[in-house]
Amino acid sequence: MKLLRYIAFLMPFAAISQQTLEICGDTKTFNYSISSDIASTIEWYCDGSYYYGEEIAITWDTPGIYEITATAVADGCPSTPQTYTVVVTECDQLVYWVPNTFTPNGDEFNTLWGPVFNGPYDAEDFRLVVLNRWGNLIWESWNVEGRWDGTYNGVPVHDGVYTWMIDFGMLDTDERRLLHGHVTLLR
Repeated sequence: MKLLRYIAFLMPFAAISQQTLEICGDTKTFNYSISSDIASTIEWYCDGSYYYGEEIAITWDTPGIYEITATAVADGCPSTPQTYTVVVTECDQLVYWVPNTFTPNGDEFNTLWGPVFNGPYDAEDFRLVVLNRWGNLIWESWNVEGRWDGTYNGVPVHDGVYTWMIDFGMLDTDERRLLHGHVTLLR
């Protein structure tokens, strides 16, 4: 009977896989749990530390790829270890918003279009262009505060969808970012 119990114990006792989380300069605590069909002690191992119990809490504060291993131990016999991968990333400090519609119709509401940036971008290394559906340049700004009024050479453009592209550098690094999207102009 003990042999039959041992064979059953070697069967995987849970299916666990992967988690991705962002810590954004802070810490995050997550609970992990697992159970076995037989009376056992669950031993967890992660990043040099051991934890015991069916449910544990781990606080993440450093980006990296971590493996959590859970093993059930009954009568001194360990089960097949179950591995859980946790990918911890630091969130992007750059926050931006680019409106997708504006109405330059002279009513003083929503008449100018442009992106809003916050974070470690280089305002001195910035370029924004608006293109028509044929890829022709309609408007361009080298200033992050620049706003398009819906004209080309002082003449109002037609209602429609226009493509925008933003190219800029990040502060304190050689990293460049290229963003693109569409803006709908309605009069």
